[in-house]
Order: sequence, then structure tokens, then C-alpha cells
Amino acid sequence: MAMKLNKDRNRRPSGIQETKISAPEHTYSDSENKRNEKKKTNKLGRPRKNKQYSSLRIQKQSVGKINAFQNALGYSSQDDFVADILDKAEKDLTADQRTLFNMYLRAYEIRNKSK
Repeated sequence: MAMKLNKDRNRRPSGIQETKISAPEHTYSDSENKRNEKKKTNKLGRPRKNKQYSSLRIQKQSVGKINAFQNALGYSSQDDFVADILDKAEKDLTADQRTLFNMYLRAYEIRNKSK
């Protein structure tokens, strides 16, 4: 059963009205973008003398624990706390672990010198 569409022959199409475009509130300016980029590159802190820093990714839950230990044990900075923990872990290495540790440490030192 096919249905038949009955069109009204007297119907005329209505005209299409022009859409008015409003002026933008803010336009792009290359000079503003460059000023913003310069502001973002400012470093917040000053590194200690004769110290080199590189980034280290730590999960948020670990950062919370590190901060809690740092405050509870009276360390002045996260760096001091982590350095002390690493020294304690290095003292507890077995002979085989110490050999591997020294090999890896030499490899990382060589890699950092070549950069």
C-alpha cells in the first residue's frame, strides 16, 4: 500500500530573510598572545646554589605521603627528605643489589654528561 503525497498547488515559498551578524566581543591579537606566552615561562622559584634540578613524576597519593613524612619528621624540604630516604635505602643494599646499583648509577651519569 503506497501512500500518495498531495501537494498544495497554491502554496508559495516564503522568502529567506537575511541573518544579521553581530560584532565579536573580543578579537584575536597576535601581540596579546605573545605577551601571555612570555608571562607563562617565568620560573617561580630560584634553585639552590650549585644544585641541578630535573622533573620527577610522582602520583598524587605519593606526594601526599611525602609531604606528611616531611612535616612529621621535621625535614625542611622534600628534597632533603627524599635524599635521606635514598641514603638509608642505599645502606641496606645487598652485595648483588649494590653491584647493580653502581652499574645503573654509572650509566645514568654517563648519559647525563653526554647531554
